[in-house]
Amino acid sequence: MEGILISSGFSELFKHLNTLFTPFFVTYAVVVSLIPRAKQVGLIDSPDGIRKFHKRPTPVIGGVCMLAGLLVPVLLFPSLHDFAGLFLAMLLAAGVGFFDDRFGLNYVSRVSFQIAAVVLMVLLDGESLRSFGNLFGSGTILTCGFSVPVTIFCAVGVMNAMNMIDGLDGLAGGIAMAAFAAFGVLAWLNDMPLLVMLSLYFCGTLAAFLRFNWFPSKIFMGDAGSMMLGLVLAWFALALSQHRGSSVSPVAVLLVLALPVTDTITVMIRRLLRGKNPFHADRTHLHYILAATGLSQRNVVFLMIFMTLVSSSVAIAGTILKWSDTQLFSFYMAGFALYVSGIFRLQTLLTNIIRLREMTFMRVFYRKWFS
Repeated sequence: MEGILISSGFSELFKHLNTLFTPFFVTYAVVVSLIPRAKQVGLIDSPDGIRKFHKRPTPVIGGVCMLAGLLVPVLLFPSLHDFAGLFLAMLLAAGVGFFDDRFGLNYVSRVSFQIAAVVLMVLLDGESLRSFGNLFGSGTILTCGFSVPVTIFCAVGVMNAMNMIDGLDGLAGGIAMAAFAAFGVLAWLNDMPLLVMLSLYFCGTLAAFLRFNWFPSKIFMGDAGSMMLGLVLAWFALALSQHRGSSVSPVAVLLVLALPVTDTITVMIRRLLRGKNPFHADRTHLHYILAATGLSQRNVVFLMIFMTLVSSSVAIAGTILKWSDTQLFSFYMAGFALYVSGIFRLQTLLTNIIRLREMTFMRVFYRKWFS
């Protein structure tokens, strides 16, 4: 009997390792084969001297490679066929991102197709945001008849959050991998083995991508990758928190995604207050501000991944200790306040640094030409 249990345990471990390594090797192989061909199909991102830190043209093939690494092994794992709706929605999201990377779409077209991908996901998988939880201690906040439009709004928000935070080598991929790992732990705590398996699946793919995307990167994920990952992260958040009888709070999944969501909310609000299009690209994101203060790209990425791990740890600890929605939401709001305060202080510091540099330049100029 003991031998049977040990054999069963090894079989389960082998299955999980297969789920992790198969997408890793498929993604790795596709990346190696596509890098030399990226220029032929026009998937190259050239430096613009404004928002982009890279110095040379770089293939934007990460999203396509990850999609291949995710879809090919589906044939090998019949248990993943239950997520057909998710994979079809991923195909649409990645396809829209591919056309955006290749030809450039205006934000109206991009958002319209993002909405279509989320609607496809909701229709085929039946997941929607029915409850925000008991955020303020006065009762559960339900979406009632508005669950589908609220789901679309929030999921599209996560898709754009991942797209907007993809600004430094390894940043979006690192944050996504940390989030999938946290969702895997939450799925395990919630007794959802298929979601644990799926989280390993995405971690394996991202590990292969990050091998080529880590600073200095050889490839970028592009909109095809960021939109697809954003959609899947939104799906995980719904599947974990909206499942009937779930022990995972909606606020817990918010904490896992806290950094990209908070960064996007604050950036878009500031753009609107300045009379700008909220989708207008600029350098007001946290990673740009941190890099402008003198931190290296590598340190900025490590810091922001660490921040995601901290907020995810709070979500996991809160789930284990059965903290209330109100307690978890208090953690999120405290982090939100800290983020806003930190951004303000960093921008003030950055302004002072720029002024100091200008004053130093003027002194050198004056001494050189007028002394």
